[in-house]
Amino acid sequence: DRPPSAEAALDRLPASDGAETIALPEASTNASTLSTARWIGVALAAGLVLVGTFVGVRLALDLPPFAVSGPALPDSTVQAASTPPPRGGGEPADSIDRSRSQATTDTSGSETRPAPSPSETAPTAQAAPPSSAAGADTAARSSTRDAAPQDEEAASPRSSASPAQLTVRSRPSGAAVQLGDSLVGNAPVTVGDLDPGSYRITLRMEDRRPAKRTVELSAGDTVSVRAELAPRPAVLTLRVVPSGDVIVDGERRAENTSRAVTDSLPPGTHQVALVSDLGRWETELQLAAGERYENTVDFTQQVEVAITARATGGGPLPNAVVAVDGEQVGYTPQRLTLRVGQHTVRVTKDGYATTERTLLVDPDMDTPIEFALSPTPQ
Repeated sequence: DRPPSAEAALDRLPASDGAETIALPEASTNASTLSTARWIGVALAAGLVLVGTFVGVRLALDLPPFAVSGPALPDSTVQAASTPPPRGGGEPADSIDRSRSQATTDTSGSETRPAPSPSETAPTAQAAPPSSAAGADTAARSSTRDAAPQDEEAASPRSSASPAQLTVRSRPSGAAVQLGDSLVGNAPVTVGDLDPGSYRITLRMEDRRPAKRTVELSAGDTVSVRAELAPRPAVLTLRVVPSGDVIVDGERRAENTSRAVTDSLPPGTHQVALVSDLGRWETELQLAAGERYENTVDFTQQVEVAITARATGGGPLPNAVVAVDGEQVGYTPQRLTLRVGQHTVRVTKDGYATTERTLLVDPDMDTPIEFALSPTPQ
């Protein structure tokens, strides 16, 4: 395969073993050296083409030119994949509370941007992929943490506390029941749908003392309250002129005083006595609940009293003898002037039984006072 010029040159050389031996190896070596250089150039050119193509493709995809990791999913795609599907085929959990928003953070941690809604997922995925796989992982973890609480809130809404119930009874029944500042009815009464807490109960009834209670209610409680209303007391005010003792139900409430004495008494019957050096005034009082009784007994005051007598079942008896406190003062019909207080009056007549009475002389007393005398048997 040698070129003709080389063979002609060899034919002109002298036939010497040494020259021929030297010329042939040199021509073969040069041919081999040129062939290896061409192949190396071709290989380098092919390698440069491949590397350029690889770098161009990665730059076109906005990827690092010499990284070997595959492209990472965009933020919106990771967000959509990590959000749990809606339960029961309804809307996703974040539709319940529109005020809450999700956020994803890039790998540098320097910027926070709201996550796209499901309707924006597809366009966002095609628009801008993340800068690295590490950024995609961070976005996935962030979106998972934000989505989980919303899903739990949707599945487990906050339950309100169970209401309490209160029943109020009174003795006697019929008392007006006031809860706090509100009138809720007459006992017995039941009030429901009460929030847990402290409540002030007031029961009122005419002629009765008000009753007050405080009750603590917890969620779901059913509480019953019973209150007994004591009768409202009667108020008694007495004064002795010029001075004296005040005795109520046998108990001396004041001694030798000219001041008014006020006492509260339960409703009912009470014995009241005022004792002075000038006399004694005693009476029985029937007091009602809440009643106020006031009286001033002036033992220096004198009252005109008329005394008459008549036969039992018959007409008037004139000339009957009248004695006051053991002293004879005249004949019937008789007009007397007596000091305020208690006096013993006796009327007698021949042929008739003697009649004696104790009079409580008071400025408001009714006169005349009539004595009935029964005939004595013959």
